Amino acid sequence: IKQQQLLKEQEKSKQLKEQEEKARKEKLLKEQEEKAKQQQLLKEQEEKSNQHLLKEQEEMTKKLQKEEEERVQRVLREQEAEMERLLIEEEKLQKLIEEEERKKEEEERNKTRTKEEEAKRLEEETRKEVIRKKLEERQKQEEQMRQREEKMRKEREEKKRREM
Repeated sequence: IKQQQLLKEQEKSKQLKEQEEKARKEKLLKEQEEKAKQQQLLKEQEEKSNQHLLKEQEEMTKKLQKEEEERVQRVLREQEAEMERLLIEEEKLQKLIEEEERKKEEEERNKTRTKEEEAKRLEEETRKEVIRKKLEERQKQEEQMRQREEKMRKEREEKKRREM
């Protein structure tokens, strides 16, 4: 009877150990599965984050390109308006020059001048000289604007070429 009890206890002990081993293995398996799930979740989150960052970067690039294009268009419009204004100024100046030449011819025919007429002529010549200098300065500015425009155009082409 004692031997049977001992055998039963040994059998129970053996079964208990087997059950404990089985439970330990199941627990380990569950932990490994949980760890794999967490790693998969982390991987998916990282992919989503990377996609979001790429999308943001793409949007920022588009925004910057649009702003640059708008700036270039604005500069071009300003340059066009300035050139038109310079043309009007040039026409005015040309009329003034023609008027001045006509006056000179008239004055030469009327050789006798009073001091007032002489002072007026000098004043007119000074004004004409100032206008000429302004025109020369505007022509320089116009040339600089053309050069800037050409430089900006080349930069845009270079930027597009690099993007491609």
